[in-house]
Formats: sequence, C-alpha cells, structure tokens
Amino acid sequence: METTVSRRMAAACFVLALSSLEACTPATRPGELVVPSGSPTALLMSKPIQREAQGSGTVTVEVGVIAGPLPTLDMPPGAPVVVAWFSNAGEGGKKEKRYGFKPRAEAEYELTLMNDGSGRTKWTLNEVNRRTFARSAHSSGHLWLCDASEHPVDGPRDADFKDCSAQVMYDSAQANGALPRPARLASNTGFDTQTLTRLNAPIWISCTSGCCSLGR
Repeated sequence: METTVSRRMAAACFVLALSSLEACTPATRPGELVVPSGSPTALLMSKPIQREAQGSGTVTVEVGVIAGPLPTLDMPPGAPVVVAWFSNAGEGGKKEKRYGFKPRAEAEYELTLMNDGSGRTKWTLNEVNRRTFARSAHSSGHLWLCDASEHPVDGPRDADFKDCSAQVMYDSAQANGALPRPARLASNTGFDTQTLTRLNAPIWISCTSGCCSLGR
C-alpha cells in the first residue's frame, strides 16, 4: 500500500511546466496527468488542452510528455519507446471526438513509437485500462512531417494538437468531422483562433526535423 501511494505521489510531483519549441508554438499552463502504477514518471510534464467532445461541447485532455531524445522521422527507434500520454478528464462522461479518448476513469492512452519493419517510424496509441492497467492498441499509423525546422536530438520533447503546414495523410475515421474551423467562428464560440483550431486538430510531437504528425 505504501509503495502504491508513494508512486502516485511521485508521479504528481513530476508535473512540471513545459516550454514549447519555436517551430511548434502551442503552449498552455502546466496541468496534471495520472500515470498508471509501474509506468515511467521521470521528468513527466503535462498540460491541459480543450478538445471537441463527441456529441457536443468540449472535454479537457491532459497531454503528458516523458523526457528523452527527440524522435527522428526517418530513423525509427531500435525498441518501442513511449513518448507521450493522453488523459481525457471526460467532463459529463464524454469521449474526445477525433481520437475517441474515453474518460480517464475508464482509460488513458500512451503514444509509442517503433520500427514498422520497413524503416519507417510507426506510432501506436495504446489504450490503458485504468482498473487493470491492461494495454490494447487503440489506433496506429506512421509519423509524417508536419513543419520543417531542425532541432537537436537532445532538444526538449513536446506534444500537442495542431494543423500542419505540410500535407499529411490522415486516417479517414480520425479526420472525419474534424476539419479546421474558420477563424471567424472564434468570436461566436468564446475561443481565440489558436484554441479553436486545437479543438479538433491532429496530434503532433516534436522531432529532429521539426514537428511530426500522426498520419496514416
């Protein structure tokens, strides 16, 4: 019991402010992320992002980043590596719309990178059951270049939601109904333009070539 409590307290203590990379500008205040027992928590950082909910309204998704070397688009890791976590507060019991993230009372999600066997970097969002900590593949695809701007491999990791300047092919199920909203709608929703586009934009992560998006 003491070990479990200590672990949870340690995870909470590792919640830190996150400085975004210049080429990947979204940034918010530090938030809280619940990490399943036994998962790595070293230098865990997180931030809350408002996301479009299934049905209507919004939910708060915590985006957590685990410190480590930046991924390289055309050089997959030698072994699978977890780079980020996503945890939906699930206000009103709602799922997040684009990725279908369940409320954190049910599950959280880890973003894992690996070699797909052909030399491309494959990403997988694993769903982690909050009661059993069992993992199952939720969705997967490949890293695509989002914005080009070179960063050193030892630069800070970051993750967020944004639309890309480069063309990225996305899974149709994720992209359906999640297209960028016109900026003029910002005044009608109470959100600024940057927040509005992040409501339904795809996930990006920092990489050595700039920003990488989770394409198909």
